[in-house]
Amino acid sequence: MSDSPAAPAAASEAAPAPGLSQESGDPAAAAAEPKLRRRLAELLAQHRLAGASAGVVRDQTLVWAAGFGFADLEAARRPDADTVYRVASIS
Repeated sequence: MSDSPAAPAAASEAAPAPGLSQESGDPAAAAAEPKLRRRLAELLAQHRLAGASAGVVRDQTLVWAAGFGFADLEAARRPDADTVYRVASIS
């Protein structure tokens, strides 16, 4: 049994965080945005993740970014542009 709070169980609880969202001036990223948001919310719910941030880079430029869920469950703090995540091996 873990002492950590449970991650959101439903995709609706993994709604985009208002503090980290960038509207895309890139037509391809703008067209893909609804699907990206849906899929990221599904992944958070499926894997019971508390939160995540995602971005799309085209030609060395960040064209879209958004935060989902919570950076800190206990404080109900949403991820923002300054959120630091602990990362394990991602290779």
